[in-house]
Amino acid sequence: EYEYYMALVEIFRDIGKNDLLRSNFHFSRVKPLNDCFEYIKNKLVEYLDTIQISQDKKNRQIQKRLLEYTGVDGVGSGKKLFLYFNYTNTIDLYRNWSSDDRIQLIHIHGKLGDNLNPIIFGYGDEMDSFYSQIKQLNQNDFLVNMKSYDYLKTSNLQKLNEFLSEGKFTVKIMGHSCGVSDRVLLNRIFEHQNCDRIKVFYYETEKSDDYSDKIREISRHLGQKNILDLVCPKGISEPMIPYIKQT
Repeated sequence: EYEYYMALVEIFRDIGKNDLLRSNFHFSRVKPLNDCFEYIKNKLVEYLDTIQISQDKKNRQIQKRLLEYTGVDGVGSGKKLFLYFNYTNTIDLYRNWSSDDRIQLIHIHGKLGDNLNPIIFGYGDEMDSFYSQIKQLNQNDFLVNMKSYDYLKTSNLQKLNEFLSEGKFTVKIMGHSCGVSDRVLLNRIFEHQNCDRIKVFYYETEKSDDYSDKIREISRHLGQKNILDLVCPKGISEPMIPYIKQT
C-alpha cells in the first residue's frame, strides 16, 4: 500500500514540474499503476482463500489475550469494541463474538467472501503533504485506491464513530503495525477526545522486541496529543506472546 502511494506521488511530482505537462498523456500513467495494484489485490484474495485455519492451529497465548482484554475498552459504558484489520475469519477461532452484546466485532477492512463488507486494500494517509495537492488535480484516477472512499461503502466507520463518542476508552493494540497506510483511521481513534490511553502488546524475541518501533509508528498518527501523555510505558505494556527460551 505504501509503495503504491509512493509511485502515485512520483507521477504527481513529474506532472507538477510544469503545467504544460498536465495532459491526458501524462495523467494516463496512473491507469497502468492502478491496474497493477488491482492485480495484486486479486492475487492477495486468491492466496488468502487457500489458507485453511483449524482449531488445533490457533495460538493459546493469543486466545488468552483476547479473552482477557478484547480490544478497545469503553470505560464509561462497559462496552468493548474489537476493530479487526485482518480479512480472514481467523478471529472467530478465539471466541464467540455474538455471545455477549457488550462486545462488538468490526471487520473494518472487509471480510473474505462477504459482498456486503468488501475488502479494503489501499492507502489511507490523508495527512500527507502531497495528498491535498493530488486532490486538486481533479483527476479521479489518482483517488481510486484511497481508503477513505471505501470506508463509505459500509456502515463500519459509522459504528466506530458511535463507539468513540460514548465515553472514555483505552486502545489496546494487538498485532497491528500502526503503519501510515492506516493513518486516516488510527488518527481518528488516537486523537479522539475520549481516547484516554494506548497500551501496546509488542512482539518479543530472545534478544529484542518491537516496542520502540511500535511507539514511533504511533507517534506519526498524533497531531495535538503528546505521545508521552497517551502511550503506556513499556513497564506497563506486555508482550503479545511472552518469549520462552527453548531448552
